[in-house]
Amino acid sequence: MTYNKERHKQFVIRLQDLKNQGKNLFLENSEEDSELSKYNIGVEEQVFWIHRENFVLIMKNFLENILDFDEFETAFSLLYEEVGKEVNMFKIDLEQIDKF
Repeated sequence: MTYNKERHKQFVIRLQDLKNQGKNLFLENSEEDSELSKYNIGVEEQVFWIHRENFVLIMKNFLENILDFDEFETAFSLLYEEVGKEVNMFKIDLEQIDKF
């Protein structure tokens, strides 16, 4: 699937409108929900890909005994959480989607 920023933004607006009405996009239009999910997955993959070197560095430091397991687990988890927050912003914030 080719990424279409404008279509992604339209789906996010529709999703937010439906949520404000107490409705669910999946129940209203499962095809739109599926397409939005594909955009969200693509965004998530891209954001994690951008941060891949940070994940690799943490793993490398662990394998080279620079970090012990607790330090590795903490560093990896914090990075994963930070990237997850960034992903979530790209999924719901129209200004962030414009930057994508």
